[in-house]
Amino acid sequence: MDNSIIVALIAAVGGVLAALVQRSRKENKDDHQAVIRTIRLVHDDVKEVRRDVHNHLVWHAEGDSHGRISRRDTERAEQA
Repeated sequence: MDNSIIVALIAAVGGVLAALVQRSRKENKDDHQAVIRTIRLVHDDVKEVRRDVHNHLVWHAEGDSHGRISRRDTERAEQA
């Protein structure tokens, strides 16, 4: 085989491999961005749940802003 044909084949195979690597890098980057977006959404939901649980526990401990007390606290007061 002529050397120029061999060099052309090597360049063609190398070009195809380089294109495949670049494509997989882009897909990997896109996948990572999707995962990051999902993690941020979950993080926001967890913060919201944490705040709600905290507020609920405070409500049990102190009553709410309308002067009501929890049923458990009412039952304790009746038993005393």
